[in-house]
Amino acid sequence: MILSNRRFNIAAFCSSALTIDIITKPLPGDDCKLVLLIVDDGTVEDEVERYRLLIDKLRAYLEFVGSAEFRNKHPGIGFADVLVRVLCKVPANQAMQDMQTIGPKGDSRNRLRLVFEDYDGFVDKLKL
Repeated sequence: MILSNRRFNIAAFCSSALTIDIITKPLPGDDCKLVLLIVDDGTVEDEVERYRLLIDKLRAYLEFVGSAEFRNKHPGIGFADVLVRVLCKVPANQAMQDMQTIGPKGDSRNRLRLVFEDYDGFVDKLKL
């Protein structure tokens, strides 16, 4: 996986909430079979809007993992096998940090696990 100097803009969630940014294999230590990445570059200063955009993006990821397209491209991988890693250029706000999964309320089988990480720290880990 290469992130190098490529930057992704959370503001693009408005126009590309239905797209998946990056799909990758897990890193050593990840408890999953597939990782979906979202990058928050900190350009959205309004925390309510930042959270709303993230939720929109996460809903698209949830829908994608439940789709026939996903099952065809990634046979044998279900919701429990996928981790969504949100890379933040500025610290995740409290509402974001409080999210550990996303999915239908009361349906633990169709939920995606979330992890928030510092963007620069993550990129530094890749350089090792």
